[in-house]
Amino acid sequence: MPQQPGMRPQQPGMQPGMQPGMQPNMQPGMQPGMQPGMQPGMQPGPARPSAGRGAAAGRRYPQPGYPGAGAGGPPPGPGGMPMGPGGAPVPPRGDVKAFQVFKGKKPSVAAVTQGMQGMHVGGPAAPGMPGAPGMPQAPGVMGMAQPAVLDAKSVPRPHQSSRLLLPKFANPVTEQAGTEFLRMTCDALPQSPAVKSKFPLPIGCLVRPMAGQSQQVPVVNFGQVGVIRCRRCRTYVNSYVVWVEGGRRWRCNMCAMLNEVPTEYFANVDQTGQRVDKMERAELAHGSYEIIAPVEYTVRPPQPPVFLFVFDVSFGAVKSGMLRDAVEAVKSSLDELPGQERSMIGIMTYDSAVHFYSIRADASQPQMHVVGDLNEVFLPAPSDLLCNLAECRSLVDDLLESIPTMFENTQNPDSATGPAIRSAQMLMAPIGGKISLFNSQLPTAGVGKLKSREDLRVLGTDKERLLLQSADPLYKNIAVECSKTQISIDCYLSAPQYADVATVGTLARYTTGDVHYFRSYSSAEHGLRLRQAVYRALVREQGFEAVMRVRVSKGFRLSGFYGHFFVRGSDLLAVPNVHEDKTFAVQITHEESLVTSTTACVQCALLYTNVNGERRIRVHTLQVPVTNSVVDLYHATDVDASVSLMARLSAEHALATTMPDVRKALQEKVVDSIKHFRGQVQALNMVGAGTLPDTCVMLPLYVLAMIKNVAFRPGTDVRVDDRALALFRIGDMPARTLVSFFYPKMYAIHTMPPNVGVYDQNRNLVLPEAIPMSSRVFNEQGGVFLIESGAKLWMWISRSAPPKLCQDLFGASSFNEVPAGEFDLLDNGNDFSHRVFSIVAHLKQQGAIPGGVEIVKQGDTEREPRVLGLMIEDRTVAAMSFEEYVNTLNRSSNTRL
Repeated sequence: MPQQPGMRPQQPGMQPGMQPGMQPNMQPGMQPGMQPGMQPGMQPGPARPSAGRGAAAGRRYPQPGYPGAGAGGPPPGPGGMPMGPGGAPVPPRGDVKAFQVFKGKKPSVAAVTQGMQGMHVGGPAAPGMPGAPGMPQAPGVMGMAQPAVLDAKSVPRPHQSSRLLLPKFANPVTEQAGTEFLRMTCDALPQSPAVKSKFPLPIGCLVRPMAGQSQQVPVVNFGQVGVIRCRRCRTYVNSYVVWVEGGRRWRCNMCAMLNEVPTEYFANVDQTGQRVDKMERAELAHGSYEIIAPVEYTVRPPQPPVFLFVFDVSFGAVKSGMLRDAVEAVKSSLDELPGQERSMIGIMTYDSAVHFYSIRADASQPQMHVVGDLNEVFLPAPSDLLCNLAECRSLVDDLLESIPTMFENTQNPDSATGPAIRSAQMLMAPIGGKISLFNSQLPTAGVGKLKSREDLRVLGTDKERLLLQSADPLYKNIAVECSKTQISIDCYLSAPQYADVATVGTLARYTTGDVHYFRSYSSAEHGLRLRQAVYRALVREQGFEAVMRVRVSKGFRLSGFYGHFFVRGSDLLAVPNVHEDKTFAVQITHEESLVTSTTACVQCALLYTNVNGERRIRVHTLQVPVTNSVVDLYHATDVDASVSLMARLSAEHALATTMPDVRKALQEKVVDSIKHFRGQVQALNMVGAGTLPDTCVMLPLYVLAMIKNVAFRPGTDVRVDDRALALFRIGDMPARTLVSFFYPKMYAIHTMPPNVGVYDQNRNLVLPEAIPMSSRVFNEQGGVFLIESGAKLWMWISRSAPPKLCQDLFGASSFNEVPAGEFDLLDNGNDFSHRVFSIVAHLKQQGAIPGGVEIVKQGDTEREPRVLGLMIEDRTVAAMSFEEYVNTLNRSSNTRL
């Protein structure tokens, strides 16, 4: 071939169109380093195994005995990262190349531009790559006969990674708030509404302000200088503000306002524009910090932690055992109540009347007061109904011990829940605090009494949403009054048939409380779960008398707030009690038609009283790039956070429309995502982009799981209380827990390699590989599977489970001797039991899961159907399998495209 002007000399034997470094038997259009037989457009590098059937591919199951040597799942990718479709590694959050430059340092305009260019997205293919000017077109991208399609077998399954198991403040020395505090659904924001219109997923931020341990958040005391804030938008000073005029002024990173620097706070700036004392000031070096609030942030002196326990003592509560279990749960938690010497406590009971108890340190025993007027309740002895726990501990213990005995022979069937909770609000109003309500049946007496509304005939119709709304405005009105007086309510509900969770749970929704529901309460079945739920609710990290505000940079605005709270004004969230598990969500939209800045910030500020009576302001700030590329938005998507926000939007939607409309809207999000992404990558002539990027490839699986979840699934087998509970839980679950609630994680513990269930050199517990949620795995010989469903742990045991496994794990000689039901799994002193025990304890701690492990034996007609209902990828009477669902998506997206 004659040499062309400007061309490098070709090596002997090279064919026309070949590049320097190519082998003689390589085809034109292939890249140097590619192996013979690879097609043009493929990337050079070592061959990767196919993802096959997700985590189940390549599993080796043992012969009789255990554990087998075969580890489940395909081999990990480079650096231990999970493998995505086609063998590509799925990066953890923030590892997309374009956005690495923004992690841990303040990006400049040049850094943003360089990072975007490094991805080769949002523009032509990189030089020298197929599809670039002068290069041949890659097969299967443009001009293909049929568009690329999703493949159910190659979609990775949820895995235990840094995305799901978020560390407790993994890197406190950082300018960016950790994802345990602020978690964006997309690590970039669109430059304009026009760009957002081509990205169908909602954009927002999950806010978990009290995550982690308080001692890991640095504390700042501004002293006489006063809190440094923007004069216009009131943003707190943070690592992303810009120092100008030699450090004498600073520009707000939210609204661009120039603010004067107080003389006492002044410091010189270096050649990079950063203050020379930056690393010495937590508010400038950390994305999360806490301010000791000055007196102007205190409306009244900080109040002591106050806990009021309100027990239903009707016949149903006594007979079911809920009263005794609730009293025992409270009693066992008293030693660890926050506040120590400052904690105050009160106790009330109710049936067809409301009972108060005066507890005085100088009295020999508590005194009981009965109020029978349920329409005009009053406080019989206001000054004695709350007592200091440390001063009156023996009297409190005696009273709790005596309550089950006092009412053990009651025949009173009524439950005056409305009057009881109104009385509790009156009692707590001067101080505020936490109310724990234990209600064992549908309210039947006094104001707020309810009637059963459950009707299977209306499920799936326009009237179903009415069953999910409150039946009596009294409960919301009481909740709003509680919120105004800094009172939070946790509801522990039960009933033999129908409890109207939708109505009574409203007390928790507007007071930042939690809702727990135990259908047909049984002490044997639910006692352990109730006791552990109460214990965690009382002793976990928490704050009182709180308000929270979230801010976003100029050009954007917050269009929605989701979670358990009451909104004061337009954007101030009243959260009387905020704890480490409580998660809120905000949705971000455009306020301007074009955002000119290259970055945007989100800041959360929580003003609260800690358990030591100190008024604090906890501040979290993060920064993300602003892009005009739709493809960049896809690549920056955090699918777990996106699904969490979508679920919250759908839960709100379910209260205003029909369930079929909710499910349709969810599916349209997936179809539109596929359609827009395909359209973008084809228009930009991008190579090998696929149907969805690796960051979003699990979206169809998650949406199918949402559609099959009790919150949204079709069918008449769904109880109204169960659906209402699910909608409440969706409102305030952390992302990790919520994802597991939709798509549980299942582990084959009978095949665990010896290194699983032990801690590695970094003190991280090595977990088994999660496998697909399909009942096909139950056909394995001797299978034992541990399942985490976000709210509960299950263990399914095959009839053919080896006797040695039964002995080591349960102390049983055979399958027949293994006990069924929920109980705490014990460490029996052998290696296998110890490793399983460690895994169970880890999952419970990470997911804040109360209760024990529900042991389900193969053939158990009562429990096994519940486990089979968790198998998301199986076909059911009312919903298709995952493979069928993917085929439906392919047809729908191809039609739209």
